[in-house]
Amino acid sequence: TVKDDGGNTAIITGSTTVADATLTTGTVTAAGGVEGVTTTSLNATFTDANHGATTGDFSGTINWGDGTTATAFTSAAVSGSNGSYAIAGSHQYAEEGTYTVTVTVNDDGGNTAIITGSTTVADAQLTGSNAATANNGVEGVTAATLGNATFSDANAAAPAGDFTVLSVNWGDTSTDTTGLTVGGNAGSYSVSGSHLYAEEGTYNFTITVKDDGGNTAIITGSTT
Repeated sequence: TVKDDGGNTAIITGSTTVADATLTTGTVTAAGGVEGVTTTSLNATFTDANHGATTGDFSGTINWGDGTTATAFTSAAVSGSNGSYAIAGSHQYAEEGTYTVTVTVNDDGGNTAIITGSTTVADAQLTGSNAATANNGVEGVTAATLGNATFSDANAAAPAGDFTVLSVNWGDTSTDTTGLTVGGNAGSYSVSGSHLYAEEGTYNFTITVKDDGGNTAIITGSTT
């Protein structure tokens, strides 16, 4: 509204579009994950050129890189102020490995920021029995059959196919792994097989099982 010193006025009207302030990507930190056991904790940072923006302006998704559905997050997962913000999240990976994590931040004004990083998920711990047996062996005649040659995986979802018999020492100088197989599920597994001893006696044997993620379990026992 413009006023003339003589008293008349004029009203001028129009419109303007104010742009959404730019978002700038920061870093992704994702650590602490163990397959099927411990969740990975994520922290992702970004900045908004509008230092007056509140956390309520932001939402988005986290793609964990393992083929699962992206996790949606709301402003409740966002913290910060004065232009600097962080997103918190967590995820349970089913398998060990290195994964690319992508966080997409949406500002309610329309701008987006895509933050990328990576995380390494550890192989779950294996634990072997120390009370295995090999029964009914007769020197040169009948093979001793394994019993209680068990081990466990802290990742209860691991299939038996994840495991192989890496090595064996039958206690009689033989290291033959022929015929040894792994079965089981839900975190509990066993090695099946047998060995023909050439001489009578008591023998201590050791079986080493390997997970496809790299961890090993040692199973020990004895046979007469």
